[in-house]
Amino acid sequence: MAYDDLREWIAALERAGELKKVRTEVDPILEIAEITDRVSKGIASGGRASSPGGQALLFQNIKGHPGSQVLINQFGSARRMNMALEVNSLDQVADRIRAFMDVKSPQGFLDKVKMLPMLAEMGKFFPKTVSTGPCKEVIKRDNFSLLDFPILQCWPKDAGRFITLPCVVTRDPKTGKRNVGMYRMQVYDERTAGMPRLYAGPL
Repeated sequence: MAYDDLREWIAALERAGELKKVRTEVDPILEIAEITDRVSKGIASGGRASSPGGQALLFQNIKGHPGSQVLINQFGSARRMNMALEVNSLDQVADRIRAFMDVKSPQGFLDKVKMLPMLAEMGKFFPKTVSTGPCKEVIKRDNFSLLDFPILQCWPKDAGRFITLPCVVTRDPKTGKRNVGMYRMQVYDERTAGMPRLYAGPL
């Protein structure tokens, strides 16, 4: 990973002039999404065009959530995507993936030696189990509520607040195999969230 944590990434965005801190109070219900939509589409105040994708936004005064902050639009431009991946162009990432997919069986000792750097890099791809980590700096057990977090409602006709890109961990009840996916999760109440069923055709 290019950055050790979110704090380091925010600092890098600020140094690069890619971050705008918003200290005015904003509402997580519709207002944050509306501001971000305008910024990301280049609709600046007064109708002036801004840079493609606008800036990343760090909202620091969230209505009903004192002490919370919301970082949004952090990957909303090609430049910030390149920064996040530490490349000059996303084509570099595609080239790396292509190189791994085009690996051929080594034909001799020299071929095996040449593959060592690639094998070492591939070894870093797999998850590692650790006993603790910075993600455990704050653990809420008693009186936990999803409503303590400034979860957004993005659109007027949304059914409510949604966690837009969470890491959803599922386990197959038969095989025990795990999967991590990103599914828009609706917050139903203080302790319950779920993936609303999508209507896909006639009943």
